Amino acid sequence: MEQRRASGSYNTVWAKTEAGYKSGSTTEVATAELDAMKARLAELEAMVGTGTPPVTSTPSASTEADSASERDPELPAPLSGTVWKKSPAGPVFQERQFAVADGVLSYTSGKGETQSVPVAQLTKVDVADPTRLEFLISTSVGGGRDFLCRAATQAELAYWVGGLTAHMAAEAARQAAVARRAAEDQVAEMEAQRVAEAQRRRASGASRVISGHYRAHLQARVDAGAAKKFEKDRELAEMREKVAAMELKVKGAGAAAASKPAARGSVKPSTANAFIGKGLSGTLSKQSPAFPYPWQKREVEVVGEAIMYKAGGGAQKAISVREIKAIRMTDAVKFEFEVVTSNHSYKFRGTDKTNAFQWVNGLQQLHNRVLHAK
Repeated sequence: MEQRRASGSYNTVWAKTEAGYKSGSTTEVATAELDAMKARLAELEAMVGTGTPPVTSTPSASTEADSASERDPELPAPLSGTVWKKSPAGPVFQERQFAVADGVLSYTSGKGETQSVPVAQLTKVDVADPTRLEFLISTSVGGGRDFLCRAATQAELAYWVGGLTAHMAAEAARQAAVARRAAEDQVAEMEAQRVAEAQRRRASGASRVISGHYRAHLQARVDAGAAKKFEKDRELAEMREKVAAMELKVKGAGAAAASKPAARGSVKPSTANAFIGKGLSGTLSKQSPAFPYPWQKREVEVVGEAIMYKAGGGAQKAISVREIKAIRMTDAVKFEFEVVTSNHSYKFRGTDKTNAFQWVNGLQQLHNRVLHAK
C-alpha cells in the first residue's frame, strides 16, 4: 500500500515513493483519483465486453473459455492501513487497522480481536465531511450498521473511498457473474434434458414438440442472464459519467492553481501544527487537585501544541499535547471530560453538552494530528 502523511495543511499531501516522501497539491491528488477511476472503467469495459447476447443453446468449449474471463473478474488490489473509527459508545474516534482483501473488510477491535464484514454487505461508501476527512461506510449488517471513519490525509481519504468503491463494484460483478453462470448452466441442462427426451420419444414413435409452457420457462431463465448483463451495462455508463465529471474537476483545479501566485515558501509540518487547534478557547470549569476538590472557572485556550490556562494565582499553566495519553468524556450528563498525561489527570467541565463534546472532539483531532505529523 502506498503510504501517505499530512504536511499539516489541507492543500498539500505527502506520498511515500521509492525515492522518499514527495509532496503534491490537491490537483495531483484528484488526478491520481481520476487515474484510479479510469482503471476501474477499463475493468468494467473488459467485463461488459461488446454486448454478447444471452446463450440460448449449449455453448461450445471456445465460447465457455471466452466467457470465463468475463464471469471471473479480477479483484482490485487489497487495501490496508490505519483508520480512526468512531466508537459506538460515544463521540470518540479510535485508531484501528483496516484491511480489505478477498471480498472481506476486516479491522481490529479495542480488545485486539479481528472483526469482519463481507464486502457484499457494504451498501454505500461516501465522504461524510471533507473538512474533517471523514467517510461513512454503510452496511446491511444488523439491519443497517454504519461505520464513521476518519483518514489522516486528503490522499488517504481518496484512497479508502475509491478503493472500497472499487471492491464493492468488483464484488457486485462477481456475484452477477456467478448468478448468470448458474442460470446459463441450468438452461443448458434443461435444454439437454429436452433434447434427450425428444430423442427418446422419436425412438418410441411418440415424438412431440416441446410445450409452450416449457419454452416460456426456458426463456425466463435466459432473460435472467440478460437482466444481469443490463445491470453491468448500466454500471459502465455511470462510471463513464463519473470519469467525465472528474476530468472536468481536475481541469478546473489545475486552472485555479495556475492562476494563483507562487508561494514564497513551503509550510513546515511543525509550523502548520500551530494552526490545527485554532478556535479552541473559552471558559471552562476545572476541578482542583486539592481537597475538597472544588470546581473553578478557568480561561482555557489551545496555542500551537499546548493547552494553556491560568491557575488561581494568575500563573500561566500549560499541558503539552504530545504528553497526552487520553482525551475522553467522563460524564455526559454533567458535561465533564478528562485530559490524561503520563503523570497527571486534568478534569474539565463544559458550559453545556454541546460545548463539552466540541472540546473533546477538537482536542482528539489536535492530538491525532500532532502525533502523526512528521
